[in-house]
Amino acid sequence: MAGERRARDRLETPLRERDVETRALAQVLGAARRGNGSAHVLKGPAGIGKTSLLRWLATNAASTDCLVMRARGTREGASHTYSAVLDLYSPAVFHSRGQMSFHGACELALTLIDTGTTPPGGEFAFLHGLYWLTVSLSEAQPLVLLCDDIQWCDDASLRALRHLAERSADLPVLIVGAVRAGEPLSEAAVAFVDTVTTVVEPHELSADAVAGMLTDVPRDAIATIAARSGGNPFLVQELKNYLQEHPDRAVASAVPPNVVTTIDQRLRALDPAERNVLMALVVLGERDTSIAEIGDLVGADHSEVSRVVDQLRERALVSGHGPLAFAHPLYRDAVERAMRPHERQRLEKAAACARHVDRPIHAASHILAAPDLCPMGEDWVVPTLVRAAEDAAGRGGFDEAERYLRRTLREPLEAPVAFTIRLHLGSVLHQKNDAQALEHLARAQALAPDDVAAGTAALARSEALFHFGDLVQAAAVAETAAAAAIEDQPGLRTALEVAALNAGSQLGLQRPHLADDAARTSGRVVDVAERALAAHIAWDRAVRGVGPHTAVIDLARRSLAVSFDQPDVLHEELYAADPSLVYACNALSWAGDFSGAELFTTQAIERASARGSVLGVAYATAARAGNGVYRGDIRGAAIDVRSALDHLPQPDLMYHLLAVGWEIEVAIEQERAEEVRDRIIAEGVDGSVPDIGAASAMLISRARLWAELGEWDRLRADTEEVAVRSERAHYISASSTPWRSLSVPSLLAAGRRAYAEELVHEELTHAERFGSPRAIGVALRALATCRPDPESAIADLVRATEVLSDADAELVLAGAQIDLATHAGSGSVRHRQSQLRDAMERAYRCGSEREVRRAMRALRDTGARPRRPVRSGPDALTPQELQVARLASGGMGNREIAEALFVTRRTVELHLTNVYRKLHIDGRSQLESALVLGRSAH
Repeated sequence: MAGERRARDRLETPLRERDVETRALAQVLGAARRGNGSAHVLKGPAGIGKTSLLRWLATNAASTDCLVMRARGTREGASHTYSAVLDLYSPAVFHSRGQMSFHGACELALTLIDTGTTPPGGEFAFLHGLYWLTVSLSEAQPLVLLCDDIQWCDDASLRALRHLAERSADLPVLIVGAVRAGEPLSEAAVAFVDTVTTVVEPHELSADAVAGMLTDVPRDAIATIAARSGGNPFLVQELKNYLQEHPDRAVASAVPPNVVTTIDQRLRALDPAERNVLMALVVLGERDTSIAEIGDLVGADHSEVSRVVDQLRERALVSGHGPLAFAHPLYRDAVERAMRPHERQRLEKAAACARHVDRPIHAASHILAAPDLCPMGEDWVVPTLVRAAEDAAGRGGFDEAERYLRRTLREPLEAPVAFTIRLHLGSVLHQKNDAQALEHLARAQALAPDDVAAGTAALARSEALFHFGDLVQAAAVAETAAAAAIEDQPGLRTALEVAALNAGSQLGLQRPHLADDAARTSGRVVDVAERALAAHIAWDRAVRGVGPHTAVIDLARRSLAVSFDQPDVLHEELYAADPSLVYACNALSWAGDFSGAELFTTQAIERASARGSVLGVAYATAARAGNGVYRGDIRGAAIDVRSALDHLPQPDLMYHLLAVGWEIEVAIEQERAEEVRDRIIAEGVDGSVPDIGAASAMLISRARLWAELGEWDRLRADTEEVAVRSERAHYISASSTPWRSLSVPSLLAAGRRAYAEELVHEELTHAERFGSPRAIGVALRALATCRPDPESAIADLVRATEVLSDADAELVLAGAQIDLATHAGSGSVRHRQSQLRDAMERAYRCGSEREVRRAMRALRDTGARPRRPVRSGPDALTPQELQVARLASGGMGNREIAEALFVTRRTVELHLTNVYRKLHIDGRSQLESALVLGRSAH
């Protein structure tokens, strides 16, 4: 203990000339305690006092009832995903569990702390959960998160710290990191430093301060130490220690030229046992190394190692308190520098051998640190690396898992083992969005030891090919494997068939016998693969217009619902990012079951939000946006399309194009056609687009934009392109691809009325055969514009309004009413005015400024003086405010709303403040009635 005290006295010198830095830290600490959090970085060379300032801040924070959470980056920890986050949060969560409960989104982060795995939603889900875990902890007491040596932190932890730093302003949370100047930084470290509020750079000590540290050093040596240390506190202390250890040299001429020389001289003075212990500490790492492990590695008795460690503590080379660690990183650098390469790698291999049973991640790091000993040829090496890769991938550490798996390929492998590793490596690379996955999955398929393994690899390969955009090959790989699948593996065969369908449906390459598969889904749909197949069959029937539409609705619902007894509850095995959910909900929309599509997409969004799956939220929200467009709920679609575009990853081309299409539709109805045209030009999606199904859907919306703007050539080009694609794929449904009715304006402008009428008659025939009322109404409206005589046009429009009256397609009905009432022969002036006012109110409820304007213009033509509906009540709310208001009126608290929308609680509070002001209410208790009154007013 006396040795530890002496070592601590030599290292923990009082802070000198740090008043500016401590005042700044005290100020931000006080602000955080008041709820105004922030993030900062201490930056400077080794030894300038960053750790001492963090220690000072920790002491002061703890004395003011803050919860201090600490971590330190280490070289060995840099390769272990979330190691710094676990160091920060694990103790705090452990000690807080007895006093508070964690719920909601917090659970997404607790999976890592409790089980060592990240949630299914991936990194975003974990970060979302970590933010709310931080909020929960800060509600009990202010938090101070301190992370030293962030230049050696793992990238995943640095991304987490950045995520928190960006959201700390409204929380009682202070984040302070320390980074060594001059060290190379990873992109994640640079991004964190760029995010913080301030970077504090402690300055060098003045000559007076240096002299104050050297009161017991000969006067003639003080100036030399000051010059050679550069005013760096640690270096001053190190040079002072050198002179004190060599009193016979305590003169200016004896001061070493630099501290590296000093440290190297101190290390050379150590006996062999001390050097061996320090080398073992370098190899084993400073996070949680025990005396026993060091003894086993160097072949020494544990009591002897303990004695040596005490000596090293007395020499102030090893920390005098806490976990076994070097007293300063510069000492570790010096020991590592002195180690001979072959000696280092021998120790790394020995450490790997000692740790491979209980610590596969550590053992794998040791294996990677001995590249010259590759291949090792030991039977434990490959299993250790595979276990480490599985652990790393479970934590979301795909870069780490890739390193371990690539290392296995340098060992001698038998074919079955090589198959497993190639399959695993391909899956990891797929998760990383790295196209090299395709090569490894193809090799895994070739190495498969049996039919089941071959089918499994083919499924993974097909899904990766789909992800990377090679849809033709994705369909071919899955189709071939499905044909070869063994009979006693029906689940695998069905999964392969679904993979083929996922790719083929986007290319119009549906299997010719797909309709025959309906028999396999005619009864109770049981497993996930069968549900996916049923969803595809429903989708295929909808896009090909194979009716009746009620049968499509029944099949799509059975693919989604839990059971016949629970037809309105989404099955728990379906997740929001599952293509099957999107296919089934699209089929419901095209068949006219808008309420069903909204029901299931809403449940999928809620489920994805609870899991923290931002991709799932984006997919399901994009599907609900499209359903809103079909139904005529432009206000709801506007909210959803903005959310989908905000959450969709840009590389996901198919869903991005779908969302852009719905954005175009919303913009047209909101009379923002020019604005959205400029936007799609800026994004480069105004010209040719990939030949995939999602792009065809976007082309339909874009054609409608050109029609609205009167750009007939562009309209004609897009409708002709959709026609070619649809005819090739036999996707002739009037519900999903109404290109014929969209062609009418450009054909009429070109004087081709007869051809336009012919095309629309064809579309009407398809629509009537399928039976979806909305599609019939759309075709009848287009047919009316082609008629040469008003009587026929009026008859078509009367029929359209009758068909649409029970279709739940309010906006199309409003348009048909306006079309009809503009014909003088459709009734008396009073009757027409009544119809137009009804249509205007209907369009206003839908949120269509375009149809409201058309109705007003038609009313003026009849001699009326209509007033534009005034935005009041809920209609005065922005889409984001309305979204928050609806959730709040449903009983959700501010935190629950923030968790569901992936925003901060402060954002929710600001939206609700605006909502209360616009609705002229005092608070939440009046919110539901205000929204209900707003709806009933129309």
